[in-house]
Amino acid sequence: MVTLVMLPVLLRLVDRVDKNVIYYTGIPLSILAMIVIAFYPSGTIVWPVYVLAGIFAIGLAAAQVMIWVMFPDVVDDGEIAQGARNAGSFSGVMVLVRTMASALATFAVGWVLEFTGYQHARHGEARLAQPESALWGIRLTMLITVVVLMGLAWFLARGYTLNRARVLQLSVDLERARAARHTVAPEHAAHHGSHEPGEHEAGEHEPDQPHI
Repeated sequence: MVTLVMLPVLLRLVDRVDKNVIYYTGIPLSILAMIVIAFYPSGTIVWPVYVLAGIFAIGLAAAQVMIWVMFPDVVDDGEIAQGARNAGSFSGVMVLVRTMASALATFAVGWVLEFTGYQHARHGEARLAQPESALWGIRLTMLITVVVLMGLAWFLARGYTLNRARVLQLSVDLERARAARHTVAPEHAAHHGSHEPGEHEAGEHEPDQPHI
């Protein structure tokens, strides 16, 4: 829901601000909100947690949306560097990394819950009261995951070089490279399809002249 609300705002900002700046600006906000949520005391009023969750979602939405906005620029830069548009390869790597991250996160959460004594309710049973160790396991899992992964994303985004000026220049370079490829290809084919001067005549015999 927050992502849908933020989408028009983010797309409007793209025309004025570098994409990586939009990406990493919201990350500290999300990290700060998660720190407060992780240490929020139990048994107190609940509505501040929802406010903090909304703040966390704002920073997360910016990061999630900008990944896909930045992706075409990376593909364009790869086409300039590699001489071919390997969008499928880039997309495959991106999906693989996201899938592996989700799998590792699911495994880590399950392991932490098991280690901290989380009580599984059986079918038909009421919700069980969780021990304090399990509650802190959930809190610290959320906190450490967000701080480490989003902190790493913030650090990497700071070194992202495809700013607005670079992307504009990249579009010009890409048009030139594509035009050059389309120009060279027909000339190359025409060169191989033609014969060298005298090549055809050298393989033929002149007709015998009649003797007088």
